[in-house]
Amino acid sequence: MTRKERIRRAALICCHCTRNVAYYRAGWESGELIDKTEYGATTNSNFIDLGLLEWCKVFGNHEEKHHWKNIVSNKISFRENMLETINVDIKGLKTHWKKVLTYRNKFLAHLDTDKVMYVPTLDITLKSVSFYYSYLQEHQNTNNIFYGLPHVLETYYEECYKDASARRLG
Repeated sequence: MTRKERIRRAALICCHCTRNVAYYRAGWESGELIDKTEYGATTNSNFIDLGLLEWCKVFGNHEEKHHWKNIVSNKISFRENMLETINVDIKGLKTHWKKVLTYRNKFLAHLDTDKVMYVPTLDITLKSVSFYYSYLQEHQNTNNIFYGLPHVLETYYEECYKDASARRLG
């Protein structure tokens, strides 16, 4: 795989994460799942599972091909700018990282002995993939490798959320 292909795939992962989180959130209203049928609960939980799996590809394991540390050239500057932009300190990011990995490892990939599953809050998830996506667009978008992809990930989130909301209201 070429570097350009890896960068495009990292961008696609950010889009997939964002879309799935938007669809997941659109399934809730006032803290209640809207479609409480077996189908509704299953599809909604599939959205959060996939969204967090996608996040792990770019922020979870440092050996992942698309992890930000394996793509960006100035890692220190990237991390500092990301933390400032998403308004969290390194401790907050590490705490979120641990929560996502616990969710993935203890409940999604394996069903360990923990009896209670805690879904990580999704604000840091969305903000971090949005920052990564913007960084890739600004610093790595040579030869139009972002063709067909959203220009702004926050706008894409809103479009996905509205689409899912409209479909559930049907």
